[in-house]
Amino acid sequence: REAVEDNELPMNVVGFNAAISACAQAGDWQNAISILSRMEEATRENPSSYLVPPPDGITYGTVLAACERAEQWELVLKYAREMTMKSLDLDGIAVTSCLHACQQLGLADEALRYLEIMKSLPDVVEQTARLERTGARKPLSGPDAVAYRLAISACARGGAWKEGIRL
Repeated sequence: REAVEDNELPMNVVGFNAAISACAQAGDWQNAISILSRMEEATRENPSSYLVPPPDGITYGTVLAACERAEQWELVLKYAREMTMKSLDLDGIAVTSCLHACQQLGLADEALRYLEIMKSLPDVVEQTARLERTGARKPLSGPDAVAYRLAISACARGGAWKEGIRL
């Protein structure tokens, strides 16, 4: 970040997202959030800045992954709410992160809400010309067995066992 700004080298959102992804893979949620915060700050201070782009849905989703990997459950939900407030769509992977946070925190009602969000996700169109990256998580277009298990577990931990049974 400093090298980009100090030397006035423009970098697009993909570059920032790559840096956040590296943080996520290392479980370094603090630096992932720091980069996101700097992007937001730069956007507020100078919306027309060509040096630091505004964060997008991928930026936030990658921050969610970093927080999930580090078991920062409250932060997963905080940044998911921020995404929604900024009209950025949660994709299936982001919703799964939220369901995992709800399961860990025993938030039954919130887990059920995220499960409904996942049910309403549009079908995903492959954009990689059928090439698959090794180790890449596949996009979800609806709840899978993991999503249901997380929601059921959140209901059980949150004392809403009847809702869990209905799932």
